Amino acid sequence: MAGKLRDDWSGVPIRVTDMAVTPDMTRLVTVGMDYIAMLPTTADSRGVSREPTPPPTSNGNGATVNGGRQSENRMIIYDLKSKAIEL
Repeated sequence: MAGKLRDDWSGVPIRVTDMAVTPDMTRLVTVGMDYIAMLPTTADSRGVSREPTPPPTSNGNGATVNGGRQSENRMIIYDLKSKAIEL
């Protein structure tokens, strides 16, 4: 089966885990994970954290803390024609 690239949505600010098109075919609803960088608590002279990376744990708010990065669930609604973020 051969195919051609029809569209490219580069620069999406989340890792998309699910999506749907609205019944009127005007909007794309995406759901995924966004990552927020967290600064290390201690670092040596090279800027390397001295503490080992802890295993992923829940922070109690539905987000997971994983090695200095906290993930949050996000939903973004795009206008299909312009690819602009609506909400």
